Amino acid sequence: MPTQQPDVRKNYIGIVHDRVAEQRAVESLATSSHVVREYFLALVATVLKRRRGTRS
Repeated sequence: MPTQQPDVRKNYIGIVHDRVAEQRAVESLATSSHVVREYFLALVATVLKRRRGTRS
């Protein structure tokens, strides 16, 4: 029974595809994190402005 050699081209494409998908996931997470941080900072700024307005 002859042994089958793996198709190197297919495995390479699979590896590249996995890396691209992984990179997109990381970029998406970074963008999401940035949006959440900006939203949080806007909320904090709003709260601090309200506190300053009540002291005056």
